[in-house]
Amino acid sequence: QAVADKQAAAAAATEAKESAAAIKAESVAQASADKQAAATAANEAKAQAAAAKAETAAQAVADKQAAAAAATEAKESAAAIKAESVAQASADKQAAATAANEAKAQAAAAKAETAAQAVADKQ
Repeated sequence: QAVADKQAAAAAATEAKESAAAIKAESVAQASADKQAAATAANEAKAQAAAAKAETAAQAVADKQAAAAAATEAKESAAAIKAESVAQASADKQAAATAANEAKAQAAAAKAETAAQAVADKQ
C-alpha cells in the first residue's frame, strides 16, 4: 500500500508540474501575442501619423503654390493696369498737344485775318 501511495503521490506531483508548465507556457505565449498586438498597434499608429503628416505637408505645398499663383496674377493685373494708365496718359498728352496746336493755328489764322483786314481798311 505504501508503494502504491508513493507512486500515486509521484504521479500526482508529476501531473501538477506538467500542468504548471503548461500554464506557464500558455502565459508566455499569451504575453508574446499581446506584445505582438501592441507592437502592431504602435506601428499602425506611427503609419497613420506619418500619413497625416505627409498629407499636411502636401496641403501646405498646395496652399503655398496657390498663394504664389494668386500673387503672380495680382502682379500681372497691376502691371496691365499700369500699362493701360500709361497708354491713356500718353493718349491724353497727344490729344492735349493736338488741341494746343489747333488753338495756335486758329490764333495765327485770326491774326492773319486781322492783319489782312487792317491792310484792306488802310487801302
